[in-house]
Amino acid sequence: MKWIHPMEPVMIDQLKPSANDLYQIKWDGVRILANIGEGNVQLYTRKHRERTRTYPEVRAELEKQFAGTTAVLDGEMVAVKNGKPDFFEVMKRDRLKSESRILRAVDSIPVCYMVFDLLYLDGTWLTDLPLAERLKLLENRLENKSVVRCCPTSDDGESLWRFTEERGWEGIVIKERSGVYHFGRKHPTWRKLKHFRRLEALVAGCLLKGGVVHSLLLAVEEDGKLRWIGRAASGLTSRDLSLLTEWCRSQEARTSPAVHASLLPGEEVVWLPPVLKVKVKFMEWSPDGTLRSPVILGFVK
Repeated sequence: MKWIHPMEPVMIDQLKPSANDLYQIKWDGVRILANIGEGNVQLYTRKHRERTRTYPEVRAELEKQFAGTTAVLDGEMVAVKNGKPDFFEVMKRDRLKSESRILRAVDSIPVCYMVFDLLYLDGTWLTDLPLAERLKLLENRLENKSVVRCCPTSDDGESLWRFTEERGWEGIVIKERSGVYHFGRKHPTWRKLKHFRRLEALVAGCLLKGGVVHSLLLAVEEDGKLRWIGRAASGLTSRDLSLLTEWCRSQEARTSPAVHASLLPGEEVVWLPPVLKVKVKFMEWSPDGTLRSPVILGFVK
């Protein structure tokens, strides 16, 4: 079976319900493609890193369900913690290399392969078929066992959006019913809409590359002290970076005002007095207390 580069959704910031669309949960996990040839299963990430050994329970279930046939599935490997899909939990599984640790993790960190597309079946590529037809074939083919399930699909985008918001889940994916599968492309027939949190953070310093500001080092004030919450570069324009480069040299502090700032060896930093504030949106708090996927929305006047 040839390797394919999966399709990706385009990010949007507003839900516009349409009868032409279907809606699925955006699972906060690891994108996995399954190549199945006569019962032999190979699992890969979207960057073509093999994960066949990493998820033996999923491989075994797919081998059973697709015995004697060929197929390519597209989906997400998901681990649930405290009632919600947890990216950091599934990453504990995804990074394991030792056979013994992988086998122990089958019980300690259970996963489910949520399949949301069927791309190939019994010698025929289905990618030029409308999505609605591919999903019907997938639902008829998959038995929905506990470790391999067909991703639920809804006609009601607003209800699914509220459902994921109430539970603190990542968001939803909106897909055109008639859309074909575009290999290796971000295409607007698939759109993703995420739930973001927001806060105001202090700029404790700037990370430089070649003497130019590249990203901001962020902190929040707690009990009269500053707590490090990570770095952010997304959202900053070239004009922002130019102005920050000029400004931060005149404001440079002698020591770091942040606590336990996590830096890599050799990184060039200008520490600043905590006087500049920014508005930030982010997905969630990481286990280490830093922001996940932060985006700078603007500066607080």
